Amino acid sequence: MDKTILSKNTLSGYDARQRDVFILIDKPPDWTSFDVVKKIKNTGRFRKVGHAGTLDPFATGLLILGTEKCTTALTSLSDSFKAYEGIIEFGEERDTYDVTGRTVRSVNIGPVDLDLIAEKIGSMIGESEQIP
Repeated sequence: MDKTILSKNTLSGYDARQRDVFILIDKPPDWTSFDVVKKIKNTGRFRKVGHAGTLDPFATGLLILGTEKCTTALTSLSDSFKAYEGIIEFGEERDTYDVTGRTVRSVNIGPVDLDLIAEKIGSMIGESEQIP
């Protein structure tokens, strides 16, 4: 299986005869991972397109796609190390618990203790189970 890596900038110019490819997409906000898969599937006229992990619609970042025979390798990529970066706003609660929601409560939390924050973040290192 000959693998080619494409980006969103080179997708339009790829050789259409090359069907087994990995495509690296910088996913824009307000697109779901499924939206990106659907767009690539239609644009490239692929039979099979999959992704190595879902990003929330409001999240941006690397979305790894595989086409045709490369879809089978996506499981091992999904199980690989990932790093996330984010911004935290203290003192605000939203009805959806994320940036898409309406603010339901806002409080002034005063000075921020960076040592306490580092300790709390440290307690979140390791495996955890989430319900998407």
